[in-house]
Amino acid sequence: MMFKTVEKGQADYLGSNLVGLDVYNGANEDVGEIKDMVFNGERKLTGLVVSVGGFLGMGSKYIIVDPAAVKLAHNDSKGEWTAKIDATKEQLTSAPEFKYDGKFDD
Repeated sequence: MMFKTVEKGQADYLGSNLVGLDVYNGANEDVGEIKDMVFNGERKLTGLVVSVGGFLGMGSKYIIVDPAAVKLAHNDSKGEWTAKIDATKEQLTSAPEFKYDGKFDD
């Protein structure tokens, strides 16, 4: 069957909750922004594309982060999502760059 129902509590978050979300480290520094998601052939989330480095969008690059490394939380009273990662700015900016080319082009 192609249709499915999702019971309350079954879905932890939606993709739209992630894309555009700022990522903070343990020092509460803004270290990046989630820009996209990567899925494998079995449609399992295998990576988060995060924009790191740069200033006001200039000089930044994309990296792939393991979804398990990003801790998501929802503040019910504020209605806001937060994303935390246990990594420094330097660790993230020195990670291998991900480029949208080949089959990933729009």
